[in-house]
Amino acid sequence: MAKRFVRDDLDKLYDHGIDLSSRTIILAADIEDYSAESVLKGLHVLDSATGDITIKLSTDGGDWYSGMAIHDTILACSNRVRIVGLGKIMSMGAVILQAADERVLGPNATMLVHYGSDWFSGHTKDLERRAEESKRSSAIMEDIFLKRIREKHPLFSREDFKTKFSFDVFMSAQEAIDLGLADSILET
Repeated sequence: MAKRFVRDDLDKLYDHGIDLSSRTIILAADIEDYSAESVLKGLHVLDSATGDITIKLSTDGGDWYSGMAIHDTILACSNRVRIVGLGKIMSMGAVILQAADERVLGPNATMLVHYGSDWFSGHTKDLERRAEESKRSSAIMEDIFLKRIREKHPLFSREDFKTKFSFDVFMSAQEAIDLGLADSILET
């Protein structure tokens, strides 16, 4: 028997950015453990019933591992996931956006794509291991973006990507669509 939610349950879910009635998750924060936990729980709850899921996203970015947990959970959803990027879709937010079945940007949204940064400290061996991990995560990020870009520009190479995104690249909603990193602009 399916669980029926009571008012306190609904209030708690809404406090975590989950609106059951509209099947929407709001992620308007830095990507870190707490925000990722809320999104993962929200996706789990909403994916347990049939129907499209919407994530409203506005973020400066954040932690790679927390962001990849959100990205991979979106990919694992049995329901269709639509992400609406509003305001700022920066860094890890741009990576998360690529997991959606439908990627919509607000007319005034700005997307930032760049290689992540890491702060290393410790013994030389530790630094070498962290550098290898940084290279691995960069290659994963490249693969995620290249898959989407190549849907629109099949000849776009890894070298093209490395050249274009060697520094921070800010894009308008239309520029992101033109490159293949978003599908449409939200109609207002």
